[in-house]
Amino acid sequence: MRFIFSIVSTCALAYGGYFFYQNHPDVVENALGFFRQHLPSGEFQTLEIRYSADQVIGANRRVLVKDKRHTLLEPQLRFYPYVLLEVKYSTPKKKTAEGVILWSLVDGEMVIDTNKWTKTHGYEDCLNAHATKAEFLILNLLAKNGGEMEKTRLLAQLRSVAKNAGADALLMSCQRKKLIVQQGNLVRLHFADPRLTQHPITHVSQWLVTKPYRDATCIKKKYSISQIKSLATAAFGHDFAIRRTLEVYLPVYKIEVKNPDQTLMTTHWNAVTGTQITSPYAPPQKGEVLNLTDLLPSK
Repeated sequence: MRFIFSIVSTCALAYGGYFFYQNHPDVVENALGFFRQHLPSGEFQTLEIRYSADQVIGANRRVLVKDKRHTLLEPQLRFYPYVLLEVKYSTPKKKTAEGVILWSLVDGEMVIDTNKWTKTHGYEDCLNAHATKAEFLILNLLAKNGGEMEKTRLLAQLRSVAKNAGADALLMSCQRKKLIVQQGNLVRLHFADPRLTQHPITHVSQWLVTKPYRDATCIKKKYSISQIKSLATAAFGHDFAIRRTLEVYLPVYKIEVKNPDQTLMTTHWNAVTGTQITSPYAPPQKGEVLNLTDLLPSK
């Protein structure tokens, strides 16, 4: 009887754990991260550094150090968390294509091209608003037409692709979530300079390398891998599928300059492109940085 009871208990616990993960994946990811921090050693994967801190400073010294009264402090190397999604999808030519997507776990946006580090703008709003696959029918139609359309034309196109979704109800839902704005007969995306992509692929030309956890620091994740997976699945249609995920990191230099009044000017520089990182990468607040041994890459 004890043997049978043990088997039943084990199965019940396993099913309970699986059910909990399916419904609360973010909690499970955070819990795993807590336990993993006690592992003594290991490596993580990061994009390869192309520009050293000295090269970045040398190319931008006039911008960083205005005169002799300003003091350049020792640069710091930090790592920003991303998720690399291996995906497959249908092309407009009705063929199946495969590729990868690099998506930020800090600002919720997708990288379009790693050479210039071109990124989308608007997906973080969709992420925070919990935009559904049906609502993305509206958002993608607007994005495809330059970010705005006449309401009558939008509804006509929407009804042709979402006959059972309720076009008017979807429109109102997107308005309530502040994802779109209606002005008279004009409907537009409610993002400044919106950039939602119709092509679920990142053009990657950099190598991934491994780095020891020791002495590495990383910006905390704002979003989980499961949140990004759900967002991408909703955004890119029924033929889109995620095959694998890998947590990777972007190396970033934090460069500080002490001003004559003893205040600090802080800038952040992409170590892959050598260019300055601007909004939405604001300087980290207290408590946002921790040792990378606390954040092991997901398998």
